[in-house]
Amino acid sequence: MGPRKLGTAAAAGDLSLVKQFLRDGSDPNERVPSTGHFPLCGAAHYGHVRVVRHLLKHGARINTRTQCGGTALFSAAYRGHLPVVRALLEAGAQPNLGIYHCDFGPWSNRKGYTALHMAAEYGYVRILKELVDGGANTNARDSLKWTPVDAAIKSKKYRAACYLLSRGGKSRSTWNFGG
Repeated sequence: MGPRKLGTAAAAGDLSLVKQFLRDGSDPNERVPSTGHFPLCGAAHYGHVRVVRHLLKHGARINTRTQCGGTALFSAAYRGHLPVVRALLEAGAQPNLGIYHCDFGPWSNRKGYTALHMAAEYGYVRILKELVDGGANTNARDSLKWTPVDAAIKSKKYRAACYLLSRGGKSRSTWNFGG
């Protein structure tokens, strides 16, 4: 049983298969070669909280980073999976780890973009609350000096920006809201 099979089962949310692969000796911390991710990241990305908890219980390292520096918490925040975010924070996930290399999407070459930036960008206010309560820095800056408030404003997620401002978040600059 290789990492690809465990990673596939974890991403699919197939808890019984995940249990079987772990019993048969699969390593929950082995990178899936085709994706560069780990089983925990796949389970978190697709919102499978029971699989996330099981992998953690069986030795999955909670803050292991993908090739671009993302973590399971980053993936869960990106996809808006509140129960997974809660489970990861309760298990000790570090909320201030930012990506360090990304060669796809709007985050290309952005370093330091955290789970809080991601949740702000998508306007996930309940996830923002969990992350801030879990120790996330409301003024974390990425390589472009953007804070989570900036990410929310740029994406027109004003409720998220207001929430972050109420929790001490600041913006890198003055935004022009005019036409």
